Amino acid sequence: MWNILATVLLGLTGSIVSRVLTALGLGLVSYAVFNTMAQTITGHIISNYNGMPSTALAIVNLAGGGAGLSVIASAFVTRASLMAISKLGQK
Repeated sequence: MWNILATVLLGLTGSIVSRVLTALGLGLVSYAVFNTMAQTITGHIISNYNGMPSTALAIVNLAGGGAGLSVIASAFVTRASLMAISKLGQK
């Protein structure tokens, strides 16, 4: 009786632990990829933004260009994260 119970408990616990570790591993890999991608894209945008002529840069900054770029970058990262979450949920 105890052998059967121990086998069932170990079987359940092993599968739960493996699922949790798999989910954590996929989450960590997804985070690393998205973080690297977001940093690369942000770096390119900032370097191009700072490469503008000073007069044009002043006008863009007065018009709220920096805040607009921040909103666009945040939307991109959010969309990519939501797409990754939906893909991880599918089998």
